[in-house]
Amino acid sequence: MLSHSHDTSFLYFLLEPMERTFSYAHSSKEHPVLRDLGEWGKKAVAFYAKPVSEDRPLRIEFMGAPDKRDSIASTVCSLSRLSKSYAYPAVFIEADLRAALDRIELERAYRQLLGQVGFRSSIMKLRRDSRPFR
Repeated sequence: MLSHSHDTSFLYFLLEPMERTFSYAHSSKEHPVLRDLGEWGKKAVAFYAKPVSEDRPLRIEFMGAPDKRDSIASTVCSLSRLSKSYAYPAVFIEADLRAALDRIELERAYRQLLGQVGFRSSIMKLRRDSRPFR
């Protein structure tokens, strides 16, 4: 079961609201994008934070010193608390609305998938499709 699970599904149960994981190097030095970034690629850091109780944790990636993680986590979490069931910064919501695919076609494909495999946390709707305010 774990081999088919997402990291955010596991962390949903592990983290309490406003908690974060430890920070870690974003990826190996073999990653092509990080390799192209040279010295900056070595500074790519990530962690997960859970801003609200009823949504998946967010993966937060940043460049720079890991000692900034508490400040970054605090800022992102405060910007992501619009609803207890939806955690995402408003600026990303706006960008996503402008880039979204046709909603009717996506809903049709999602229903077909659910009909085939049934409900699983690994195929929960994306945040953009589960917003309590649209």
